[in-house]
Amino acid sequence: MVVREFAVQVTDGSELVLTASGTPAGSALPAAVDGDTSTAYAAAGGPVAGDALTVTASVPTKVDRVTVLQRTDAAAKCRLEIRTPAGWESLGALRGAYTAVQVDGREIEAVRVVWSAGTGAPQVAEVILRKAEVNPTRSGG
Repeated sequence: MVVREFAVQVTDGSELVLTASGTPAGSALPAAVDGDTSTAYAAAGGPVAGDALTVTASVPTKVDRVTVLQRTDAAAKCRLEIRTPAGWESLGALRGAYTAVQVDGREIEAVRVVWSAGTGAPQVAEVILRKAEVNPTRSGG
């Protein structure tokens, strides 16, 4: 086993912290979860079978949407998966530079972008988990 990235951040539990890990090797993986779309994880080469970018949440979190932003000129073929308490579940193929998938408030532990072998070197600007509203307010009451 080879550790590609390792990060530790101490919080009081109120802040969602995302940690990125995976292959193929390339620029800093944390750029895919730093909240800055001007930075990106850029793989050094094309992916092989089994390569994936995995984004792990500091705590399981109810999420209503998962968004993946790839560089327009390096939008790799891949599929998106989420890990819930029941295990990994496929959400389907990513389509181009911008993909947003509704997940309807499911509790998510991690997100995985599984690269298709033989495609160009992937570049991911951001993986974004939008927290579901705990108590949405109703208008017109």
